[in-house]
Amino acid sequence: GALMIDRSEMDTGEFSLSQLDLPPEATSSGVRIDAAALSDTGHVRAQNEDHYFVARVGRHVTTMITNIPSGDVPSQFGETGYLMVVADGMGGRAGGEVASRLAIATLINITLHVPDWILRLDDEHAQKLMERTAARLRQVHDTLKEKARLDPRLTGMGTTMTAAFSLGQLSNPYARARTNCASCRAKVS
Repeated sequence: GALMIDRSEMDTGEFSLSQLDLPPEATSSGVRIDAAALSDTGHVRAQNEDHYFVARVGRHVTTMITNIPSGDVPSQFGETGYLMVVADGMGGRAGGEVASRLAIATLINITLHVPDWILRLDDEHAQKLMERTAARLRQVHDTLKEKARLDPRLTGMGTTMTAAFSLGQLSNPYARARTNCASCRAKVS
C-alpha cells in the first residue's frame, strides 16, 4: 500500500510545510569572487608576522540516481559562501607570527567542528551568526592566552584579525558581513 503521511504531525522545526513543497532557490550560487593575496615583510621587520586565509564554503547536492519526477527535487543544488581572514601579528611583540597563524587556524578549526553552518541569512540567522562569531573570537582569544601561558617566550603575543564573508545575493542586506578582532592579545599576568 501507499505510505500515508499525516502532514499535521510533521515537525519541521524552522520551516513551514508550504516551504518544503518545492526545492529552495540556490541564491548564493550566482555569486562568484576572484581572490588574490600577498603578504610582505615590509621595510621594518625581518620576519613576516601576517597570515591570511581565503576559502569557498558551502553545501552541495548533486542527484546521482532517482525516480522522483524532474522538478520535484533539483538535479543540482548548491549554497556557496566565501570567507576571507587576515591576521596581522603585532609587530615587535613576542610571537606576533605565532599569534596571527594560531588565530586563523583556531578560527577555521572551530568553524569546521560546527555541524550546522548558516549559509542563508535572514533576521534570525544573521543574529545567530553574529553571536556565533563573537563566541568564536572569544575562543580564539582564550587559545592565544593559553598558548602564551604554556610558553613564556610568547608572553604578550598579539595579533589583529579581520574576517569577511559573503553569502547569498548581493541584494540581500545580510549577504555580506565583516568582523574585526582589533587586538587579540595574549597577556599572562
